Amino acid sequence: PECRVLVDARIDELPPNVLLMRILEGMRNAGPNKRNSTGSVRQASSSVQPSNTHAVPEPHARLQQPPSGAAVKIPSQPYARAVYDYLSKEPGDLSFKKGDLIILRKKIDNNWYHGECGSNQGVFPLSYVQIMTPLPSHIPQCKALYDFRMTNDDEDGCLTFNKGEVITVIRRVDENWAEGKLSDRIGSFPLAFVEMNSSAR
Repeated sequence: PECRVLVDARIDELPPNVLLMRILEGMRNAGPNKRNSTGSVRQASSSVQPSNTHAVPEPHARLQQPPSGAAVKIPSQPYARAVYDYLSKEPGDLSFKKGDLIILRKKIDNNWYHGECGSNQGVFPLSYVQIMTPLPSHIPQCKALYDFRMTNDDEDGCLTFNKGEVITVIRRVDENWAEGKLSDRIGSFPLAFVEMNSSAR
């Protein structure tokens, strides 16, 4: 209340206010120190945060790198990729699982191929695979539908075979017989026992 009293005098003539002088002096000395200390703490914390966030992605990026040697080896010769499992108990057939790579050896007809998967060889249906690299040319061949055996007297000059075996056709003898090769054997066989591919017809 005393501060609101109007005094008719100059400022120099007024008595000094000791309490007010101490308060002003304390604010003048302590104020900048507090602001500086606060500012320095914030600067330190702000300088630490970017370094932490920058260091996190490095190990994460290393984890996402694909392992070395993960690429699948692609055959350099004609091959097909299995799109379905083919498990057959028929002799001469080639069984495989989806995703297997099959080396193409011969084309039997429009529906069957002779190929190799791993250490196994045999015939398989074309509908179970996707041809990736086709065979360069078609060889006249046929697939045995039945076993063919002759008696000892009649076996001379004939080509015997088992069901499922693939025979390379050399020539047509007549409407009912053909001459073919199986492994290292050459002879004649009845056409009724085999299924010819398009090149052998």
